[in-house]
Amino acid sequence: MKQLTSFLFFVCWAMFANAQSTSLLTQSVFFATDSHQLSPNEVQNLDVLVPQLDTYADYSIEIKAHTDNRGSNGYNQQLSERRADAVYQYLVQKGIKSTKTNSTALGENQPLYNNADAEGQQKNRRVDVLITTYLFDSLEQLLKRATQDNLQTFYIEPAQNRTITARNGTTIAIAAGSLTYPDGTTPTSTITLQLREALSTADILLENLNTVSNGQILETGGMVYLAAQANGKNLEVKSGSNLQISMPTTKVQNGMELFYGKQNANKTINWEPANVSFTQKTTPQNDALPPINFDFLKITVPLSSLPAQPTFATAMPPKLIKPTKPYLPIAPQPPKRARFKYQPKFPQSLFISKAKIKEIEEDRFRRKMKAHEKSNQMYQQRLARYEQSLKNYAQQDSVFAPQQQQWEAELQNRIDELNQFATQYANYEATQRLKTALPKWYEILPQLAKAVGTDYNKIDQLHNTIILSLLKETNKVKFDGVNFLLLNQMALGQEVMDDKKLLEEHKLQNSTQYRTNVNNQIVQLFDELCYAKIEELRQQVSEQLVKMGKFSTNSLNQYVSEVNTLGWINCDRFYSYPDADKVAITIAETSKSSIYAVCKDIKSMLPIYEKGGVYVSDKLPKGLAIKLVSIKLDKGKPQLAIVDTEVGSQAVYKLNYHSCSLNELKQQIKAMN
Repeated sequence: MKQLTSFLFFVCWAMFANAQSTSLLTQSVFFATDSHQLSPNEVQNLDVLVPQLDTYADYSIEIKAHTDNRGSNGYNQQLSERRADAVYQYLVQKGIKSTKTNSTALGENQPLYNNADAEGQQKNRRVDVLITTYLFDSLEQLLKRATQDNLQTFYIEPAQNRTITARNGTTIAIAAGSLTYPDGTTPTSTITLQLREALSTADILLENLNTVSNGQILETGGMVYLAAQANGKNLEVKSGSNLQISMPTTKVQNGMELFYGKQNANKTINWEPANVSFTQKTTPQNDALPPINFDFLKITVPLSSLPAQPTFATAMPPKLIKPTKPYLPIAPQPPKRARFKYQPKFPQSLFISKAKIKEIEEDRFRRKMKAHEKSNQMYQQRLARYEQSLKNYAQQDSVFAPQQQQWEAELQNRIDELNQFATQYANYEATQRLKTALPKWYEILPQLAKAVGTDYNKIDQLHNTIILSLLKETNKVKFDGVNFLLLNQMALGQEVMDDKKLLEEHKLQNSTQYRTNVNNQIVQLFDELCYAKIEELRQQVSEQLVKMGKFSTNSLNQYVSEVNTLGWINCDRFYSYPDADKVAITIAETSKSSIYAVCKDIKSMLPIYEKGGVYVSDKLPKGLAIKLVSIKLDKGKPQLAIVDTEVGSQAVYKLNYHSCSLNELKQQIKAMN
């Protein structure tokens, strides 16, 4: 039985039409009789699987749950659903994206092994996890994946003043009405603000940025990306208005200026000076303040009522079959006398007369004509049937369109009711999960309080951490809800449920969409209950700090400026170096790569460009201490090379790469900070 607990891998390489390589990983998770609990051994097998997905550009997961044939069909169907959900929930807790996962509960209907004996039954008590993985097919895709977690999203109301604090300490002060559509009109709906911070060397490299302005070297204090939308339309800073941006720094440099990023033809960024200076600011973090009391996060969840399941008086009518237009029968063609020629063979041709030959030809022609007359009679009968069929078709076709419209409307009405119920039930399940998970979640609040201490400026930064920890706890809650597969089958019929294309056209909500809705409802409900309290607390503390007017030794230094343009924003100063000989760096590299010269003594990242089959830098001062950093792909896998050197120490470099996972690449780049 070793095979029942061992980790099963099948790797099948394939090529897509777009030349993107894929592989298929398959793992089976086995269960005890009448159980959906994951055993420690199966948990260990899943723990082996998850880190491997970091090596790939993307993935999709299909979860297929099975049972043996003991018990009723309905009970086994529900048991397989619980098993699928157990695997799904565990994978989500380990960091698998729920949007990339789809679950199918098959019950006892598709056994892979014979249920006649105990061994076959044990093998059928399983969940198959089928993972299609996609290798990186471009360097751009690799870098995009490496920085996907850098994107932060905030929601603000256009009529309210708002200050947001990003994950790494950047703050953006947004005055009411300062973001508008390009035509100058002000949005009335919630604004989605997206932000990226590139404050460290690693972030700047992985974001594929640099510190160059029109060929001159810059020394950076940090970079931030801002974008805003409302109703799916881009916003910009209102003419005459500004946003205030503050970037944290541990080392204050004088002469820092504001730069805006403009994309070059080769898709690299060039920093255009805005002729605006950054000022320096110290944000108070006063030790005299009491530690933050997170009891304000202890909330009372207003439970939503259990929605009534939709019921339908009759079964869904069967799908209509479009009438087929009858084919016009082909009229038989009469035989032509000239084609009937008799040519006797030797020696008969020596004795037969012309009259006899003609007699034979006439006889054959008469027989053919008789057969033709019979065929023509049959044709006339077919023609009469065709004309009747054509009348029937015209009559059926005239009513098919309205009947089909009526059937489609009935189907859509039922799907709308099912989707509405699923949305209402997702809200119900969200409140139930949230209420059940809160007592356990409250136990980790002291850890959050300890991490924050008296730093009230970190409250907004903790928002994402709070949400993630809360979702983790709610996903642990065991919730036996509605069997949506059975409900949909009863409402729509098996014929419709088997037509996946039809369901997609009419947008029946699937299990993945439902699970996403539940998580979204949890986040939305928590935000509605707590975010106002977070804002209120932050405002009260800000007022108290102003009244105290004291700054502690733990004060945080910041660069502050006002910006009137969204996109990439840079806090930099031009780097002045003594007059010296300058030389270019040449790297013997033929593969497409992202290569930088990272300065050791100043915070500067200088791009090295592909030119004539090699990579060449701009001319740099001799003796400048740098690290050469290069990232490329080999057979879809990341490759990294890092070399310590000085400008001018050698003419041409040939880099030695090593293969690594995406996570390993990020860790080695971060080590350069």
